[in-house]
Amino acid sequence: MKIIGIDPGKTVGLVLYDKDNACALDAYQVQAGDEQLPQVMDIVDSWVAQGASIVAIEWPRIYAKAGNDVADTIAQCGMLWWALGARSMPDAAPVWLKKRSVYGYAVYRSTVCALLSGHMGQLVRSDGGVWAALIDIHGGRGKADGRKVGPFACLTGKPHARAALAVAWTASQSMV
Repeated sequence: MKIIGIDPGKTVGLVLYDKDNACALDAYQVQAGDEQLPQVMDIVDSWVAQGASIVAIEWPRIYAKAGNDVADTIAQCGMLWWALGARSMPDAAPVWLKKRSVYGYAVYRSTVCALLSGHMGQLVRSDGGVWAALIDIHGGRGKADGRKVGPFACLTGKPHARAALAVAWTASQSMV
């Protein structure tokens, strides 16, 4: 099963995760600008054509203080959700994205951390902790994070795509 993970923000991270082979097949980062949304949709449509059946997007929440960047990310997330074809707000159930013939999931950061914490048997909270847990789950240092080979080779130098991987992995474990 192929799952698209999206991490919205100034730089949008995207990953195509293969649940069956436990690896990232492809990854992108799309910088902010006038063409950001069309670029993201082109990538998503390309991956749907390659057999992706789920689009999981990190749904922003304000857990403490928030500024303009968080407000912009919230607005962008809504635009992405609409552009993907959703016509209702996300909840615990998948949303059928008729326009793309896939299911859409909203994944909260707290869900990512809780699921990884349970899987690892220890508290996972920070971006670094999430990445370390995903590395461990997928074969450990040297194998999973190899720069030329390994299940995450395509993520080298793409920190926003790493965040998208966390979203896709969470969807693969808890929602499908």
